[in-house]
Amino acid sequence: MHKKAFPVFAAVVPALFICSAPAVANPTSDEELNTYVDCPLERIGDQLVRCDIPVGAGARAPFWIPEQQ
Repeated sequence: MHKKAFPVFAAVVPALFICSAPAVANPTSDEELNTYVDCPLERIGDQLVRCDIPVGAGARAPFWIPEQQ
């Protein structure tokens, strides 16, 4: 019975330590914490854009999304 349980134990124990590792990214200033920019979702032609950056992975924008001015 021990010979069958050992491989399971040997696989589970290291996985517990890997999954409980702390996060590496620790922002050091308030500027790094505030990354939100208030840009509405708009469209140019039939492409979705937010802050002049194309989004939507090339999907056609629905007609009810406002056109960028």
